[in-house]
Amino acid sequence: MTNTNRPITGFHTNPERINKDGRPQKEFSMTSALKEVMAEVNPATKIERYRMILRKAVDKAERGDNDMIKYLINRFEGTPTLRTDENITGNYSAMMVNISEAEVLEESYKQVAKDSNISVEDLKTLIKERI
Repeated sequence: MTNTNRPITGFHTNPERINKDGRPQKEFSMTSALKEVMAEVNPATKIERYRMILRKAVDKAERGDNDMIKYLINRFEGTPTLRTDENITGNYSAMMVNISEAEVLEESYKQVAKDSNISVEDLKTLIKERI
């Protein structure tokens, strides 16, 4: 008895058609090119490019660059969510949670101090010493 539900062509009839290596890679991809460039090691410092960029970003944040502080926080914690609120007529309006830069900076100090097992005051002292 034959199975009439089986397709006439496919992997079961042509096992040589199976692509064992998976989907072929794209010939050119900006993402893969950037990954290659960022993974390159500087021969003088023996440090990968992406690590050098991260160190520069952290140094800027430590020097008090509020934009860099916000950027780093958003990279770790995610961007603040946009809450929606329904008003009486049923229309939705966006409400942003307004947090001052001082509050963001203070929260950053708390998180870094916690991760480093030091007090916020000690962290601020260390930052002032580096500036």
